[in-house]
Amino acid sequence: MSNHPITEDDLHALVDEALDAARQAEVEAYLARQPAVAARVRPIADSAPRCGMPWRRSPPSRFRPS
Repeated sequence: MSNHPITEDDLHALVDEALDAARQAEVEAYLARQPAVAARVRPIADSAPRCGMPWRRSPPSRFRPS
């Protein structure tokens, strides 16, 4: 785990699948501890396919609509 704080850029990069594996794990762990932040990220992830952002794989289940 790094000492770098999670930023908005990290959250967007997670949705874009642009983080390396170690940083992705840190951001996902952060979201697991911060449900309010995860709730803010969910609409970003939901809108990505409609905005023409290609997914290399399906979005993580916590970002999919219930």
